[in-house]
Amino acid sequence: MNEETVVKKKGEVLKEYLLKRYAQGKEYWQPFQDNWAEIKKEYVGVLSDAKEDWQGNIIVPTLKKVVRNLVSLYLSMLLSKGAESFDLGPGEESDKKNAENLRLKIVYDLNTMDIERKMIPLLQDFVRYGYAVAYIPWKHTVEKMRTGKNTIKDVVIFDGPDVGSCDLQKLVTDPNCKDLSSWKIYEQNDVPILYLKQKEKEKVYFNIDALRVSLGDNVDIVDTLEYHGLVPKRLIEGDVDDPDEPNPFEDEYVQAIIVLAGDTVIRASVYPYWCNNIFVPFVNDSDIDELVGMGSGDDIKALAPMLTNLYNKLTDSVNIVTNPMYEIEQNNYLGRSKTVLARPGRLLPVKKIGGIREIDTTAQASSLQLLPQLISMINGIIEEITGSTPQIMPTSDKKDVHSTATGLAMMTEKSMQPINTKVKFYIEPAFRKVLGIIYRHNIQHFKRADAVRILGQKKAAELNLEYLTKADIMMKGNPDFIPTGISGFMEKKVEIQNLLDFMKIGATTMIPATEKDLLGNEMPITNPDGSPAMKPFMNLQVIVRRIGELLKIKDLDELIPEENKEKEVNPRPNASKLPPQSASRIGQQVGNTPALPAGGTNIARGMRG
Repeated sequence: MNEETVVKKKGEVLKEYLLKRYAQGKEYWQPFQDNWAEIKKEYVGVLSDAKEDWQGNIIVPTLKKVVRNLVSLYLSMLLSKGAESFDLGPGEESDKKNAENLRLKIVYDLNTMDIERKMIPLLQDFVRYGYAVAYIPWKHTVEKMRTGKNTIKDVVIFDGPDVGSCDLQKLVTDPNCKDLSSWKIYEQNDVPILYLKQKEKEKVYFNIDALRVSLGDNVDIVDTLEYHGLVPKRLIEGDVDDPDEPNPFEDEYVQAIIVLAGDTVIRASVYPYWCNNIFVPFVNDSDIDELVGMGSGDDIKALAPMLTNLYNKLTDSVNIVTNPMYEIEQNNYLGRSKTVLARPGRLLPVKKIGGIREIDTTAQASSLQLLPQLISMINGIIEEITGSTPQIMPTSDKKDVHSTATGLAMMTEKSMQPINTKVKFYIEPAFRKVLGIIYRHNIQHFKRADAVRILGQKKAAELNLEYLTKADIMMKGNPDFIPTGISGFMEKKVEIQNLLDFMKIGATTMIPATEKDLLGNEMPITNPDGSPAMKPFMNLQVIVRRIGELLKIKDLDELIPEENKEKEVNPRPNASKLPPQSASRIGQQVGNTPALPAGGTNIARGMRG
């Protein structure tokens, strides 16, 4: 009997295509995800159920302390100048005209999405696990707004690029690709059917009613798998119920998104972004052949439980020493009392002396000196491994801080070197890719916006632009995005210190004070005692303002008075008017005539001679 060849439908082929890769990725990533789950427990802190009531059950938040402080340092260095912590190099000579417009547009996008807040969960995963994944979609949010009693208007709440952090427990990727340029599958749980129906009206999803067959009428949520990557082009053309038999050697592959809800394909479309990949990995301290790196959770995986154990041992020893315990012989206790053994707060009746004996706690008491030393030693090892030394972290012990400002500055500088390395060589390259995706999103989706809103009033007036359009930010070449967070952070730090040193020199460097006379000549100013008046050689007010600008102090003009304007040539009011002179006796000279030398005229002097 001849066997019939069964040709599967496109939807079934897409489902098998997706699930095959999901199984392949899950097998590779499951050990990492299990390890990250254990690290997350250590980060959150879980009390042990095996402890007795009298025993210490302390969970020392070592990892949480490290993560919070390192994330704060990384963020302040990566975005040391806020959303302007990057430079833009035009791809070609002709792109210089639009380069500044593009830079200001991306600065506006970063401010609008609140980039500082969006980077925090990414950096937390980066520090905790040594691996984080950012996704950068173009977000278009429209909400209904009532404009009258019977009128409702659609209002665009947000229209621009956005940055998010992937849940690493729900993301699987191609095990053979380090930069996430191959396929990715993201799992979403408990997606409301109502949401899918709404997106079906917007032509994002289709075939939602088919979920009734597998889910039933009483189920209002479903789990989905969203695939990003290459698929045979013929499988996303036509209807999913059409029969097809793909051939990997002959098919043309295109970037696409496939969404599987339950066992039903509800989306199969060409990739909606020109950049073909909106995922960027942040990898910390990885070897050359590793997809993921090593985070602080792995660094202190053995040390953190040891530190917790030492703290609990210390607590137990204190409890044993400060709360006396007794060993009791049952036959000699209670009954008819002959002797009463007393201790504070209680009377213990016994038949004879020795029926109750106090347990010796000398060993526990002696450990009270050794345990703090061990705790301090383990703490020091953790600080050195994670790079979170006391010089760059909050500390309550003054011994961790150098006694002199110079010594503390030197220790802080040494402690910051590994932090600088992490930011410059691990975080900034990934952030550069994020900026590149934001640029490509703008080229694809941006239409126009108010020029003053994007460029600022001064720049918009200079370019005589009312609206900023795609043509004003388009580049012929591929622009270079150069993060300047770490360099800007270090430059700002060095410049502030240089200005402070310069101000000290200026405050002690004095020069004679002068003013201009009626003819514009510089004349020295003298004090009432006849000594020359002195003034600072430098304009200290300008130096103070420069420091305030570097520190980004708000309302700086209210704190610093307006600098003195340059004096006019004639500083005295009404200088053109001669002062009134008192009447003089006939023939008596009142002062010297400015045009003549003292002692009269030359004629009179010659007649006397």
